[in-house]
Amino acid sequence: MQNDVEEVWDNAPDWLALLQKHPALWFSFDVLDDLVMAVDTVHWAGVQQRLLVPMAERAAEQLRLTLESRDSGPVECPWGVLSNRPVLRPIAHLAYICKEAGNWQRFMELAHWLVFELNPNDNHGLHDDLSCAYVRFERWTDVLALNDRYPDDVQPSLALNAVLATLASGDTTKAQKLIKLAKKDHPVVVKMLLDAAPKPVKPDSAYGIAVGGKYEAWLYVSKMREFWDRQKALDWAREALKSAKGKPKMPPPEQQSLL
Repeated sequence: MQNDVEEVWDNAPDWLALLQKHPALWFSFDVLDDLVMAVDTVHWAGVQQRLLVPMAERAAEQLRLTLESRDSGPVECPWGVLSNRPVLRPIAHLAYICKEAGNWQRFMELAHWLVFELNPNDNHGLHDDLSCAYVRFERWTDVLALNDRYPDDVQPSLALNAVLATLASGDTTKAQKLIKLAKKDHPVVVKMLLDAAPKPVKPDSAYGIAVGGKYEAWLYVSKMREFWDRQKALDWAREALKSAKGKPKMPPPEQQSLL
């Protein structure tokens, strides 16, 4: 089935008849993936919630039951293995639908499953939004666990959310170290975050987001600044960075002996 174009519906009578004649096909991840992608091309009111979401949920439930029946603990299903993609795609698609609909609990369940078990490489880029969702619900331990899982992530969300989680958890000493490191690694984001009144920034281009740029910074600030404010972390961060800036640098060891 050519599920990435609207023409898939031109031969709908054929594949609908096939499904009716062979109902066992509903248990095929390839078929479910095709159906989810086909329905996703229909932009009529109500189609997403009435058809797409139930089909994607069916795929997620089928995978859960299949893995539970094996009773072998967590199982990875890497995106790099082509045969795994029809299994992962409907679940990742469902996660993003839940996020856009504000169904945060289901989004966190699905994203956590994908990121921590099924596909740790996170080819769908869910860990950024998952971290921000954890902050939204003050799940500080989960914020830090996710940051530990992706210590070299180039996006600013995980590092900055880890600052907030550490501060909210009461470890101000470590939080001070993290905010200084965040300023070093993500200077544009930190500056915009701590501005008195950050101004919206236009997208970089139609071809992507510049790493370390102002639009990347705005994407974080526009959705997460309220949570920093809620934790009274903005003033704290300004003071922490101000005090760090004011400390005199120690001379190198060979000069210290001459003092």
